[in-house]
Amino acid sequence: MQQPIIELKNVTRSFTRGGGLLGGTPQRIDVLRNINLTIKPGEITCLVGESGCGKTTTGKIIAGLLPPSMGEVIYQGQNLSQLDKRAFSSYRKTVQLVHQDPYAALNPTQTIYAILSGPMFRHKLVKNKREALRSVSELLETVDLTPVEDFIGKHPHQLSGGQRQRVVVARSLILEPRLIVADEPVSMLDVSIRLSVVGLLRRLQAETQVAFLFITHDLAMAKYFGTGGNLAVMYLGEIVEFGPAETVIGEPKHPYTQALLRALPEPDPELTRAKEPVALRSLDIPDLAALPSGCTFHPRCPNYMQGICDGDVPGLVSQPDGRRVACYLYADGRGDTETRKDLA
Repeated sequence: MQQPIIELKNVTRSFTRGGGLLGGTPQRIDVLRNINLTIKPGEITCLVGESGCGKTTTGKIIAGLLPPSMGEVIYQGQNLSQLDKRAFSSYRKTVQLVHQDPYAALNPTQTIYAILSGPMFRHKLVKNKREALRSVSELLETVDLTPVEDFIGKHPHQLSGGQRQRVVVARSLILEPRLIVADEPVSMLDVSIRLSVVGLLRRLQAETQVAFLFITHDLAMAKYFGTGGNLAVMYLGEIVEFGPAETVIGEPKHPYTQALLRALPEPDPELTRAKEPVALRSLDIPDLAALPSGCTFHPRCPNYMQGICDGDVPGLVSQPDGRRVACYLYADGRGDTETRKDLA
């Protein structure tokens, strides 16, 4: 059995609001709570959820840009907090990040050659400019920026959004990582070029067997990219459903996942009109600083059971089909109707 690249074990991340120059009593806000996630070599994991649910914070913790407040990040069997400087440097090379904003991710004063060759010289991957030029050219060809001479001497502002994001992807490949954290990599691109960039990432994954954590709020994009991989659905800092992407999207169990999928538009307008909307109890998302008791989705959940859903926080329960769901409807893994009768 392959050893996981990264494991998150009961990871919680907190921030403080108030105090200092702002005055008032400092308030601790748990942005992530008890996150457990494993990413194996060559595996695709999609992380989806509404804006502000903690997806990017999870990605930053996995990429080593943020430490967890509680819990452990395990890299190849070792606790990340206990790695020495050399081992941590190896970890930072192994896990690379593709940023959401290709406009802010690239230095506007440098040429594409300088942006891509800089890490090569820093990590002694090339000895001279001739080797660097050859390596940069190969990278640009890999991400379909050809002919190379049309791009290598340009500055970022001379490229389109899709071309800039391809440069960002090329930069993430320089150190031959084992895991790429792609944080909303196409959300700032025109719809017409999103599929081409996602198709590029899929091709690179197939050719290099690099693992991906693909962060998105777009379930349709997660379905396209995550085929054959896993899908984790996050709500207010907690993973509420996890399993094979096709299973979760084809037959969602958690009421929140069901609501997300019902909100997706269909190419056929007749199918869209035929959809029955989820009758949420509320459209308002609770404040992270004042989370409801029990299941944090219960103030909005159409299947809310008083005295149960607002009691203890439900854990992720394994299901017969291999997924895990944090919902009292599936507390014993037997499904909707029988479980509801037992709990009512």
